[in-house]
Amino acid sequence: MKKLQDDIFARLFILFTLIMTSFLAIVFFLFDGFIQEILLKTQVNNDAVMEQFYFIFEILFSIIVLQLLLVYVLLFKTKKKILEDLNSLSKYLHNISSHKKYDTTLHIKHYLEFLHISVVLKNIVKRLRAKSKKK
Repeated sequence: MKKLQDDIFARLFILFTLIMTSFLAIVFFLFDGFIQEILLKTQVNNDAVMEQFYFIFEILFSIIVLQLLLVYVLLFKTKKKILEDLNSLSKYLHNISSHKKYDTTLHIKHYLEFLHISVVLKNIVKRLRAKSKKK
């Protein structure tokens, strides 16, 4: 089980690092080849230079779009895990408060922070159960 804060930080750090290093590497290699090709030619054709520029632009744009899609997918998966744990907590609290079902089980699967909250809630439920038995 991971801590929510650590998981979010690690994912964002890894994504940022991958995006920046891949972007820098791609720009370096593409422009390096582009500049070398221009320097080797003695006659420069403007149409050919513009076609190469547009080709490089299209490649960079498509790479950035793919990386943004990757970020979106990873953040969506993180959001899904958070919502799953939150829904579990909400159902547990609803069963206790509305129906007084003190024997309801609570399953936290993904994040340590929600597990700590569930332990505190279970301790509160034990006290409520003991008070209701006394009455």
